[in-house]
Amino acid sequence: MTINETFKYYGRMLQLKSKYINERISYLHDLLALPVGKSLISQCNDSEKRQISFAIAILHEPELLLLDEPCQGVDPVARTNIWEHLTSLVKKGVTVFLTTQNLSEANKADRLGVLRSGYLLMEGSPFELIADYRETSLESLYTSIYSFRIRKNMITEKKSIHEHPRVKIERLPATGSDGFLYIEEPDDIELKKNKRGKWKSFSTKFSYLKRFLKILPNCKRLGTLLYRDCLLTFRSYLSLLAIFLVPLALVVLFSLTVGGHPANLKVGVVNYEATDEMCRLAAEVYVSCQVLGQIDKDVVKTVTYEKYDVALRDALNMKISAILLIGEKLTQQLLRTMADIVTNRIFRENPSTAQLILQIDMTNRVVASAIEHTIKRAVEKYLEKATNDSRVHNATIGYPLRVRQRPAAS
Repeated sequence: MTINETFKYYGRMLQLKSKYINERISYLHDLLALPVGKSLISQCNDSEKRQISFAIAILHEPELLLLDEPCQGVDPVARTNIWEHLTSLVKKGVTVFLTTQNLSEANKADRLGVLRSGYLLMEGSPFELIADYRETSLESLYTSIYSFRIRKNMITEKKSIHEHPRVKIERLPATGSDGFLYIEEPDDIELKKNKRGKWKSFSTKFSYLKRFLKILPNCKRLGTLLYRDCLLTFRSYLSLLAIFLVPLALVVLFSLTVGGHPANLKVGVVNYEATDEMCRLAAEVYVSCQVLGQIDKDVVKTVTYEKYDVALRDALNMKISAILLIGEKLTQQLLRTMADIVTNRIFRENPSTAQLILQIDMTNRVVASAIEHTIKRAVEKYLEKATNDSRVHNATIGYPLRVRQRPAAS
């Protein structure tokens, strides 16, 4: 993102008005002598990046500033401008906390604290510390304090004050909230008592609505995040290529490895009811011929066998994927079943005497499922066609097909 785009992004996230954001951008450019607003931050040097970071921190004119070595790695002119601006902010009532390793900068502070190993060694104004410890300058005081080695495991609350005559060790609180304590005044308590009854019903009435609204995301911030992501994406050619080419590559890879719908699956047909010649001459007489005619030739390619043993041997040698075994009494059995349905005498076929059996190799589940679906669909098409002009409305009750797993090699 460019410098100005970054400023606008943070300004919108803070829900500042556009006019105010533009005014602050112009002011910060003049104050810190920032590069051109259209410059990309990634192309700026380290000094310019630190100045931009400082400008973002003071963009919305906060009342409290927490800065971590804001002048480190910054050129002298920018350092002078930063300190002059911080001084003017303090005069306006802004509180500034900053860390620094430069004693000349620390000497400009109103209050100074020296930390070491998580302990506050001293705290006060620079002039007070120099006078209390009888040193000529802050540099000599700092050298005197740090020349004495303080080990963390030797510090205790009882002996810390006697460790060194010039060192006062205070343990910092674990959390900032430990140092705050609010005590209600009598007037505040009385005011709460008077208003409690008045606002109780109102707060109870809208409490659930307030909770629900807190869960919802802020629309302005959500739009700002979306705008930033789109901006970064369309400016990065690699990201665009990844967005458009990666899904395409995955689809191509999936198609090449997994493949499409199975086709040209070889199924051996052992038809004891009618031969191929009989099916060509009188297909309408035999149910087996009509069922075979309904098979989708794009998916299943039938291979005729005269003997079941030969078909089983080819199936074991992976030459065919399934065997469709048709008994010699298929037509008689199916016609008898349909007649029983018409006369309301439902005949339940014994599985051991089934005349239409599909034996599938279950090694490949996808192929097995495709073959089973295709053969079943062919049988259903025949039943629908055969019962279209009759009183049989539910021929699937005597469904003739039985699906079994192909026998293993003995």
